[in-house]
Amino acid sequence: MSQYVVTFGEMLIRLLPPGRLRFSQADSLDMFFGGAESNLAVSLGQWGLPVRYVTKLPDHWVGDGAIRYLQQYGVCTRHIARGGPRMGLYFMERGASTLRSPKVVYDRSGSSFAAARTDDFDWKEALADANWLHVTGITPAVGQLTSLQEAIKEAKRRHIPISLDLNYRAALWSREEADRVMRPLIPDADTIIGLDQDLIQGMGEQLLPNQPYAKRAEAIRRGLQQMEQRYGTGKVYLSTLRNPISAARNQLSGYSLQNGEIRESALYDFEIVDRVGAGDAFAAGYIYAKQQGMEPQPCIEFAVAAAAMKHSIEGDANQVSVNEIQDFMAGERYGVVKR
Repeated sequence: MSQYVVTFGEMLIRLLPPGRLRFSQADSLDMFFGGAESNLAVSLGQWGLPVRYVTKLPDHWVGDGAIRYLQQYGVCTRHIARGGPRMGLYFMERGASTLRSPKVVYDRSGSSFAAARTDDFDWKEALADANWLHVTGITPAVGQLTSLQEAIKEAKRRHIPISLDLNYRAALWSREEADRVMRPLIPDADTIIGLDQDLIQGMGEQLLPNQPYAKRAEAIRRGLQQMEQRYGTGKVYLSTLRNPISAARNQLSGYSLQNGEIRESALYDFEIVDRVGAGDAFAAGYIYAKQQGMEPQPCIEFAVAAAAMKHSIEGDANQVSVNEIQDFMAGERYGVVKR
């Protein structure tokens, strides 16, 4: 019997003007299916891992289209609940050069997922043949804290490893509220992606993009160490560090901490086609590497390479193969900065 990676969260539709136009200039909008957890599921499915996505979608042709989108990448959709009025939306402008940052507006209130009941999700069934549960901080931010807690409780009962991407979204809730809700969830997770919001606030200007990269890298290392001191050894603590040169060019590296040992990935330098979903590609890359039995250093290297490559893909989900990621990691011509 296949052992599934299970992930839970809201699937969205992204609408944005073509290219780098502003909404006031556009007479058409591009559309992509997205959402953090569905992006992760698509990555894992196309890389050949059995993956199951749990969510709620409207029982009409838009929801049908979302399910067909997932199925074409090998994602198991058997435990997707149906009903409610609509999918959540978000609107985006890409930004340009060093002058204009990307902008996002969410329209998620009253969506099928946000209004779902806890009994829409049967966690005993959804986790019956699972060997990993991945969840994010976005899910409680849109009103599904109780359902998330039930998923974690059932996973713990079955001794299923849990990864938790803290995934703070300022447009959904305050830093203080996010920290209050997320901190009690962290002890149940085996892999934690990101830092507590109070740690980020405490680091202040050390993490601002205009600070030297080395200073921000040291702040990330220190933050991961403080996470381990707070929540204990034995867990894996992960973070990426983005160096934004402009809206069209970034650098990216990653860090992992386990049992007191910090590991750092290569630093990648690249031009951006679409940066949405890079964090989800990082989480997917790490889970895939762990499922393949890789050692800690190759795990963080694969995760960051997957995230870097996502920036070359239009749309929310990473559309690159394992072989492409491995070639990317091995090829100096792809913009690996040697340090």
